[in-house]
Amino acid sequence: MFANIPSRILSFLSALGWGLLHLLPGALFLVARIPAQGPVRVRVRVSYITGRSAFLDKGASQGIQVGDQVLLRLPGLGLVKSRVQSVSESSCRILLPAQGLALAQGAQGEVLVPRDRVPSKSRGRTTPPKPKRARSHPPWTRPIPRAGPGEPLLAPVMARKASERPTRWDGRLRLQALRTWDREGGRATGFGLFRSGVSLRGRNPLRNAGEFQFDGELQRRQVFLQDEPDTKDDRGRVDRLYYRKEGAFFAYQLGRFVSIQHPEIGVLDGAGMEVAVSKKGRVGVLLGSLPEATDALTTGRDLGAVLYWVREVEDSRLRVAFQKTWHKGVPDRDLLVLSVEKSWEGLRLYAHSLFDHYGDLDRVKAKGLDWTEGMFRLSADVAEGHSVQVSLTHYTLPETRRFEFPPLASDLLRDFRSDRLSLSSDHELGGGFEAGTRVDFWKDQSKSGVSVEASLRAQDVLFEDGDVDLLVYRRESSFFTGPGFRLRGRKSVGDLELSMSYEWTAFETQGTVAGGSTLIDQSFNLSLDYQPPASWYGSLFLERRFGDGRDSWSLGMFWQLRF
Repeated sequence: MFANIPSRILSFLSALGWGLLHLLPGALFLVARIPAQGPVRVRVRVSYITGRSAFLDKGASQGIQVGDQVLLRLPGLGLVKSRVQSVSESSCRILLPAQGLALAQGAQGEVLVPRDRVPSKSRGRTTPPKPKRARSHPPWTRPIPRAGPGEPLLAPVMARKASERPTRWDGRLRLQALRTWDREGGRATGFGLFRSGVSLRGRNPLRNAGEFQFDGELQRRQVFLQDEPDTKDDRGRVDRLYYRKEGAFFAYQLGRFVSIQHPEIGVLDGAGMEVAVSKKGRVGVLLGSLPEATDALTTGRDLGAVLYWVREVEDSRLRVAFQKTWHKGVPDRDLLVLSVEKSWEGLRLYAHSLFDHYGDLDRVKAKGLDWTEGMFRLSADVAEGHSVQVSLTHYTLPETRRFEFPPLASDLLRDFRSDRLSLSSDHELGGGFEAGTRVDFWKDQSKSGVSVEASLRAQDVLFEDGDVDLLVYRRESSFFTGPGFRLRGRKSVGDLELSMSYEWTAFETQGTVAGGSTLIDQSFNLSLDYQPPASWYGSLFLERRFGDGRDSWSLGMFWQLRF
């Protein structure tokens, strides 16, 4: 009887969620009338990503400080939360919650900044300021050269044409190294990774107000085995190489890039064109080859064409796109993308769906339109410093000839699904304390369950220029279930920042070789970041994992130079 409780709860809450959708228009009207009380949401874009670090294009000049909360919108993942780790005048750095997130340059997000800290120009004025009376000044005694009797003292500033403006270049050099020693199962193995890369941006290089972007890297991967020869793999990769020209009515892009309007399409080797059809609407087309989702980004096997329409009106955005692909000349995927974003004062709505159409050439999926991916998220500021969020997600696997994941059995490809209802809240308790809660009700093709977590964060309470946070959770999945906690502390001393964390988890395995047993997993992390006023940044980190069947050390470094 108890095994069916999570499924019943999920069914009840799913029905409740659909019921709430019918009440949504009235709720939007009421909440939209709540006056602005919470923090200002400073819009940002991701300018660069390396490992778990991402750099945003706004900084201290917009009121952003270390510890501010960051909300990033990632295709397929929804809202990802983070904190500002370091700040310069025009940029800031955040730490992603997990390595390998589908985050690309140009991804958008928001930084929550207290209203009293944001410059008035960024925040906007509700009432115009009273005009100030100018102080009297004695008559000018020095004659103004080259000024006729009818010429104004302050001549109007004339904008220069792109052909008259200089070309400006900037970029980043980066180095990353990682070494892991693993003695799991009593057998010594090791892993090594070295990456060096460069990002280069040229503004107005062709004197037509366009932009050139390059991002590439060299990497070496090594595997050290106890009883077998070591292996290594050296390769270079170009992640981005494109030229983009944007105008009020026409824009185009050539090279290897990710579409800003539709990042869910992925990396494209080809061209894109966009035309304004009205003051608020644009249509565009993307044509080219689709590199495979591998380390080598192998290209040439898959071709794609995308036709899209985007409409933006103040705080709302509507996107519609259709993609047609061919794998080695054979028709492959027919994809429809629908996305809606809308924000009111204190309320934000996001809805995103992918639909695949299957025909005679598809062997596993039923013919017709299939809902492949969906996400609905509604978040509201219910009071100053208090917000709640409800989200519904739906995932299935698309049937494609293109390589996107290892081959799967037909029944798994046909039946796989993952549905999740999440309820979360964030609260500013005052005195430097913040709290958060989250409950996830999930169901896949064979099982269902409930995961819960609660967090408490204290900023500048135990010590100045630092914070401590505690996360307690109990997570369920198809194969692992159990409780855990994580304790993390951060302290800044001048240009140095020290961070330490300890995590303990007890997982009961289900449906695995070690089914029915409970495994203890522990980890300790230590990192030291240094960001001087100069244009470079460095980081060192150490990780120790131990417990039942775990015994590994990892040591790494990251260095970056802006020029």
